[in-house]
Amino acid sequence: PNVVTTESTPGIPIYAVIAAPGGGLYQVTTSLSGQNLQNAVTRVSVLTEDGRVLATTADFAGFPSLPLAQPDGNLLVTIAGTQGGVKFVTVSPTGTVTEVLSLNQASPAGYPVVGANGT
Repeated sequence: PNVVTTESTPGIPIYAVIAAPGGGLYQVTTSLSGQNLQNAVTRVSVLTEDGRVLATTADFAGFPSLPLAQPDGNLLVTIAGTQGGVKFVTVSPTGTVTEVLSLNQASPAGYPVVGANGT
């Protein structure tokens, strides 16, 4: 059902709401401070099925790239840093963030693949 709430996700939605197995719903957003691309930050909000915000992560420096729902219900997000580098994090349906991998001198290329076991 469509529900109108006063809650919102911070920033500009970069992708449509992503549905993960088990019912988790995620919205990935980005904000720019002073329209400066070097100040880009990304957040992930966990939503209820009627669109309310359950939790929003802290800011990640950089732009989101290729968010992917994992079989365990988490969301894998690739974040391209504004100073170079790339970070892979997962966000759980409760909003818990786990850093999976961080590479200082890399850029996202291609598409991540998640196997049936979540790896």
